Amino acid sequence: MMISHFSHQHPLSPYQVELDHHDQKGDDHDHDHEDQMITICSGCELELISGSSAYKCNKPGCDFRLHELCSELPGEIRHASHPQHPLSLLFTPRYDFSCRACAGSGTAFIYSCTACRIDLHVSCSALAESVKRADHEHPLELVFSSKGKECCGVCGCSLMDGCWAYSCKECGNFGTHLECAAAEEEEEREETSLGSSKKE
Repeated sequence: MMISHFSHQHPLSPYQVELDHHDQKGDDHDHDHEDQMITICSGCELELISGSSAYKCNKPGCDFRLHELCSELPGEIRHASHPQHPLSLLFTPRYDFSCRACAGSGTAFIYSCTACRIDLHVSCSALAESVKRADHEHPLELVFSSKGKECCGVCGCSLMDGCWAYSCKECGNFGTHLECAAAEEEEEREETSLGSSKKE
C-alpha cells in the first residue's frame, strides 16, 4: 500500500530491500563483475539492510528511500536529555547543525528544539538507556555529558567533551564512546550472519 510522507513530495511504495548492483565499466571481463552498492535511508542516513522492509519513491530517477521504522517516527518526542521542551521531527536541518549526542552533522531527519538549538540525529534519540558488554561486569548507563579528559574503556581514545557516552556508575571510572559501546553487538551480528552464509 502506497503512503504519503511529509518529508517527500512523491508517493512511497513498500518493498523488501535487496542489495543494489552496478555493472562496472571497462574491459570485457569487467562486464561480468557486479559491484554491490549500499542503499542508504533518506531519513536516518543509515544503511538499508537486505531483507528488511522499507519504502521507496515511485518516481523514476528519484532515489528517496525510508526504513519502515523511519516512516513511522512520531512528529514530536520527549527526551530525558532535554526535559524542558519537546523535540520536533524535522525532515531536513534548517541550519548547519551538530548533534548534541555525537557531535556529528547530517542532512536528513533530526529531532530538534528550535528554541534552545538542541538537535539530535534520530538514531541518537533512540539510543538504549543502558547496555551490557561482555568485557565489563556492570551495565553501562547513557550519560548526557562526558569529560574530554576521560578515555574510552574500549578503544582508549579520549571521550568528546560534552557529548554523550556510556558510563559505569558502579566503577565510576569506566566509560565508552557511543559507537564503541555498540561495537560488540555489531560484531556478533556480523559473525552470526557469516556463519549462516557458510551453512548455506
